[in-house]
Amino acid sequence: YRRQRQMCIRDSHYIEDIETDPVWDTRFEWAHVDQHSIFIHPQNPDLFLAGNDGGIYLSENRGLTYQKLDGLPITQFYRTSMDFQNPEQVYGGAQDNGTMRTLTGDQDDFEFILGGDGFFPLIDPEDSNIIYAESQYGNLRKSTNGGNNFVSAINGFEPERVNWNTPVIFDPNNADVLYMGGNRMYKSTNNANFWNPISDDLTDGGGNGNLAFGTITTISVSPFDSETIMVGTDDGNVWMTENGGTDWNNISDGLPKFWITQVALDPTELGVAYVTISGFRFYDDAAHVFKTTDSGNSWEPISGELPNIPVNDIIINPTNHDLYIATDIGVFKSINDGGSWNILGIGLPNVVITDLSYHEPTHTLLAATYGRSLYSVEVDTDVANENLVKENFNISISPNPFFEEYNITFTNEKVQDFNINIIDVKGQIIENITAQKLTKGNHQFSFGKKEWPVGIYFLQLKNGNGDLI
Repeated sequence: YRRQRQMCIRDSHYIEDIETDPVWDTRFEWAHVDQHSIFIHPQNPDLFLAGNDGGIYLSENRGLTYQKLDGLPITQFYRTSMDFQNPEQVYGGAQDNGTMRTLTGDQDDFEFILGGDGFFPLIDPEDSNIIYAESQYGNLRKSTNGGNNFVSAINGFEPERVNWNTPVIFDPNNADVLYMGGNRMYKSTNNANFWNPISDDLTDGGGNGNLAFGTITTISVSPFDSETIMVGTDDGNVWMTENGGTDWNNISDGLPKFWITQVALDPTELGVAYVTISGFRFYDDAAHVFKTTDSGNSWEPISGELPNIPVNDIIINPTNHDLYIATDIGVFKSINDGGSWNILGIGLPNVVITDLSYHEPTHTLLAATYGRSLYSVEVDTDVANENLVKENFNISISPNPFFEEYNITFTNEKVQDFNINIIDVKGQIIENITAQKLTKGNHQFSFGKKEWPVGIYFLQLKNGNGDLI
């Protein structure tokens, strides 16, 4: 903004004061889109930093020229997958950063293979040259030459509405068959060369402002029977068909009427399925994980004492039936079908986990974070979990939440040593309590005021051998 004063020598006095319009100049021209933050150095106003969906850009001349600061693991991933034959080849769909991959599993050799906002990537488990990648609102494309080029793969896919993050999956029994959801379900039997609808509208209808709503958000096909399919929608509906889509049954009774983030048919037992739900958009903070053992006729909540956080995905380990869930603060694991939950591993940032993928031959779990890139971990495959103590210790913490003091109460089934760890959401032990040779019966530990930040903390019990209880 400039203010100009015009002066006249005549009679040596001021005669006119003129204001001109503000003038704006473009800075960081052609940098990545969607600007979120800017920093101007207080001692050096020529030094600018701009933050956007592409990362961080640095300028030393007020944004006239700039460079992108590479090497920061800050990509916002929606979805991810691994090549079944080559699990070091990892794919991810990212916010405003397209679909990208690494062919080596290294951190510094990701390459773009498709533009737009990236979502579900699929690699044919039998032919790694066949790759499906997707941009926003169900724009599915297919490559038959390992990702060198792509062609459209939505011929016949003509729903009335599609989600921003449109689900598309393989039939686990036949990779030539794929399913994709709009407001109706579609099926392709010829590698996405053509799609046919296999349902009517499975939602309550459209609406909810200027965004697409009333859409399918998640699909699961039974590994036992391809005719059994389950879907979930953003408006709280869960449907199942047991005859390939000829007849659909709404099995939502008993579930919260919120956004269905994932449905998962059990890989080891017919009639068993899991549903995860997020109430974030509806001002509901509770963690929602449900299980059915009768094909959706009834549902049991299995969220236990999970923190009050949205749950975005669930994976069932087919080897030992451990459950893994993606939440808004990390990944949790249950070894007793949701009876209790613990943070899985250490080293994962305390951020939103949007998606999980599991590679069974290498027992590798891959997590997509919304803002801190991709992480992987090798998970336990001990079928019987024999190193874990099975006794029910009836553990309780009160009050919960606590402000100045808290009590830990549990029942001990036999004489043994104990270690009690208090863990924060980053997986770091912030307090360790050792109790030696506790007798059978009830025990209570009381603790005074703690100088901990406000937040969520977890209790971990181990016996003298270091086994989790």
